[in-house]
Amino acid sequence: MLTPWSPSPPVLLGAGLTLLAGGYTYLLVRRGVTLRPYHFLFNGLCYGAYFFALT
Repeated sequence: MLTPWSPSPPVLLGAGLTLLAGGYTYLLVRRGVTLRPYHFLFNGLCYGAYFFALT
């Protein structure tokens, strides 16, 4: 509450990629998939994309 939050493009991109990565993991869990480390590669790719988009 003490910091300003402005929906600038980098913030919206980060929020969108976070929702995408979290949604992917959520769907895997809902389908009963036993999560393995390679399932999280997609999440890492999302954050890598965010990093490269900001540079």
